[in-house]
Amino acid sequence: MSSQGIRLSTSKKGDTSHELVTRLDRLPVDNINNDIGRGNVQGAKYFSSFGSASVQGAGSKRIVSTQASFPDPLTSGTQFSFRSTSGNDIANGIGIRSIEIHYLDNELEEQSEIITMAGASLVTSVATDIRFINEMHVYTFGSGSGSIGRGHAQGIITALAFGVVRSTIMINQRLQKSSARMVPKGKRLFVADTTVGSSSGSADARCTFTLVASQYNSKLFDDPFLFIPYNAMSTQDSSVLFTLPVPLQFSEGTVVAFEVSHDKTCTVEAAFHGWIEDV
Repeated sequence: MSSQGIRLSTSKKGDTSHELVTRLDRLPVDNINNDIGRGNVQGAKYFSSFGSASVQGAGSKRIVSTQASFPDPLTSGTQFSFRSTSGNDIANGIGIRSIEIHYLDNELEEQSEIITMAGASLVTSVATDIRFINEMHVYTFGSGSGSIGRGHAQGIITALAFGVVRSTIMINQRLQKSSARMVPKGKRLFVADTTVGSSSGSADARCTFTLVASQYNSKLFDDPFLFIPYNAMSTQDSSVLFTLPVPLQFSEGTVVAFEVSHDKTCTVEAAFHGWIEDV
């Protein structure tokens, strides 16, 4: 058997020239997802969300996110403030000493900043044009204590703008768990598959998860935001993986997330997986 394989080029312009590669460099049979993961597709990269929440009683159409309520995203950028409910999340503490935020600025460009924590005292970002935080996670950390592991938050870490909580890292967690992501400038998002799940301790919880977005039929609902449903999956103390026959496409500035409706207290998790590429 030959030690070489043939694949089509997957350049932005749809170049169909052939590239000869060795099996030492790649698998003999591949798909676009693997190529994106390897960085072989110019202008494209993996993009996903992961949300988790402990929901109480019965509820309807809650965004799956760590914080209890999910506010309308900002329509312009501003300076954010950060704090923890524990004095151990501090520059020399045993908890999270600093966090990194990955955000979109006023122009929807992807940016990042490292925030050094100061316990319950507010710390402001250097950036004054933060519009939406896509990810917030531990960056440096102390030794941890007791049941709270190393690299985990000792308190509830929140990011605030105009006095409203926008992102949260919960106690004994290492990152914000939110199913919501905003598509950066000059990009389009392709959602290829979704996973959802629910679990309850004493009685089976019935949940319906709905993939929603602030865009529908090319109309972007951003001022105010309106989340339109795309598909739904139901669980009863179980999980579901669904691969879309054709990936869904969303344009820059769109917020994509999961809503959940539930009949009992339970823990829910929801995620989407896909990629963003240059327009």
